[in-house]
Amino acid sequence: MRRAARARDAADPLAHLRARFVVGEDDIYCVGNSLGLPRVEAAERAAAFVREQWGTHRVAGWNRAGWMEAPFRVGDTIGRLIGAAPGQVVVGDTTTLQLHRALHAALDLRPEPTPTKRVIVVDAENFPADLYIAEGVAEARGCTLRRVPMAELGQAMNEEVAVLAASHVNFRDARALDMAELTQRAHAVGALAIWDLAHSTGVFDLQLDALEVDFAVGCTYKYLNGGPGAPAFLYANRRHHGRVRSRTPGWLGHRAPFDMAPDYEAAPGIRAFLCGTPRMASLDAMAFALELIEGVSMAAARRKSMELGEAFIAGVERFAADHELALLSPRRAEERGAHVALTHPRAQPLARALASRGVAVDFRAPDTLRFAFAPMYTRHLDAVESAARLGELLAEGADHDPAFAGSGDGPVT
Repeated sequence: MRRAARARDAADPLAHLRARFVVGEDDIYCVGNSLGLPRVEAAERAAAFVREQWGTHRVAGWNRAGWMEAPFRVGDTIGRLIGAAPGQVVVGDTTTLQLHRALHAALDLRPEPTPTKRVIVVDAENFPADLYIAEGVAEARGCTLRRVPMAELGQAMNEEVAVLAASHVNFRDARALDMAELTQRAHAVGALAIWDLAHSTGVFDLQLDALEVDFAVGCTYKYLNGGPGAPAFLYANRRHHGRVRSRTPGWLGHRAPFDMAPDYEAAPGIRAFLCGTPRMASLDAMAFALELIEGVSMAAARRKSMELGEAFIAGVERFAADHELALLSPRRAEERGAHVALTHPRAQPLARALASRGVAVDFRAPDTLRFAFAPMYTRHLDAVESAARLGELLAEGADHDPAFAGSGDGPVT
């Protein structure tokens, strides 16, 4: 398997990108679905921002260095990766706040809640923060929140539904929903569709405009490698511009912020969704990361991530049945995102043991290991090797070794 993996790496059209990231020759980093890796020149870029922009222009940088337009300029770059024409994506704040805005905006485009149109449907297995936000918005707007299993979202679309909100790829098991079909089903009953693309952007060939998605949100620190806490994005389809509004009317979302008017008048289009001051150091770091992948075919990235997942699963299947290891993710690559989830009764000790063998993965309570295969820097050899080292550790009984015992959730370092 290693020989075949090396041959695939030699022929990989994305292989040259690995050298542009901070990753060692023997480093197997399978946590890109939590935090992507920095570019090799990221430190110099950060220093250059301080030296050549902030340090040189100082407060004039808002005009001379184009800081005021950065949320939209970077937004358009992300738009090209997700199939969105210019003027429909803004960058700022967090995914949680962007989802809050999208949910309110979608409800504002529907009639006021009535007994026949007052339901928000969410994926019951979605990331907890998404569920918390949906619950809060439903309470504030007098709506009913309906939590539906992923497999039943399509059937849940009826005339009561005002908004469907779901993640394209599930954070835990990597199951990918059919965005085209579910968006169409929502529209068929007069509902709007909001998609969380946190585990999709940068590893799927997304076509939001073509699918007529209404709103989408996503983070930029996973497969886009924007850095810890990098600001999130919001997509609002152009057909809603002119009618849509933000329920967090910040100063920079005003039509003329420097008029300092006491009353709010929303800026046109996507600009209304900008709230606070752009986080320029983070935005500049994100823009630098995006420069590297902007020219990469998302179709090619998707193909490679599927190949990596398949190679890993094929390796795991050789020993899984003998060691209480089970595949949680869908077996078919087309139904999976860019990570693979396995279950094991002693998953956390295994994650710690893998870290000791140079394989970084993460653990989700109570029994899940997630292996992410970021196509920009992960090799086919890494996928095969991570499966092999997992098999070796299980054969050695590392999951029972007191040295790797521990408790708690979150990434293993």
